[in-house]
Amino acid sequence: MVSLRSKDGVKEIIFDNVIYTLNEMDLGTADAELSTFKGINQVGEYLNHTTIGTRSISIVGYVFADSQEEMRIRKRDLIKLVNPLDTFDLVVDGYRLSCVASDTVKFAVARYENNNRLCKFMLSAEAVNPCFVPLDETTIKVDLWRAVFKFPLVLKADEPFIVGVREPSKIANIQNSGDIETGMIVEFVAKGEVSNPYLLNLNTREQIKINKTLSKGEVIRVNTNYGKKTVFGTIDGEETNCFSFLDLDSTFIQLEVGGNEFRWGADSNESNLEVNIIFSTKYLGV
Repeated sequence: MVSLRSKDGVKEIIFDNVIYTLNEMDLGTADAELSTFKGINQVGEYLNHTTIGTRSISIVGYVFADSQEEMRIRKRDLIKLVNPLDTFDLVVDGYRLSCVASDTVKFAVARYENNNRLCKFMLSAEAVNPCFVPLDETTIKVDLWRAVFKFPLVLKADEPFIVGVREPSKIANIQNSGDIETGMIVEFVAKGEVSNPYLLNLNTREQIKINKTLSKGEVIRVNTNYGKKTVFGTIDGEETNCFSFLDLDSTFIQLEVGGNEFRWGADSNESNLEVNIIFSTKYLGV
């Protein structure tokens, strides 16, 4: 399925072959720019780094209607959604690509392609971030609980009723199955008072540490995504900027492609700490 969706997800145009039909779609490619340098008498060049550019999108389709007024409304919905002053998502088979229109929607000029019953349209857009991501983010609880509730259930008055047991290991392996590294949101959740929570990448020795004593119910969210690097805390529904509590040796860790081993903990009362990692896997094609 292919559709166009507003950034807030409220409005969506689905190419269902009933109202809107997709005729042609070019997802383009993302150009790679190589930075190299060459030494004296060197054969070939040395690759310094590679950057990936934007992706150009083009779509051709038709709008169907039963009256002039209905056609006007449906064309208007398309124009409003594909607005060069705002971004929209192109959704393809469960993956989305964030786009911005490079011009307004073009409609056919010929009467046989633009009338009260059908209208051919063309739209062009640029994906500044050329990667496709799943519609839903991946959320992983680093501190795992193992269920022990099972049937048949036998209750004894002199024994506690245990539903789950917290795993003793403080190491978790996070798999990034995408094509490139990606940022993440790290949530430190205090179930009771906990001091100076941290998350350590065992592969790179990078860490995220908060120099603060969290009270029960407090949540610290560290966003490591490019262009969105923030540290916010929430308690009793009130959000505050907690960037000043970020340890100076902390880095905004990225999830490398493949396995990423993390250790979580705190300077004290780490049994009161829960850690969640939220991220979107990035693909160069679908």
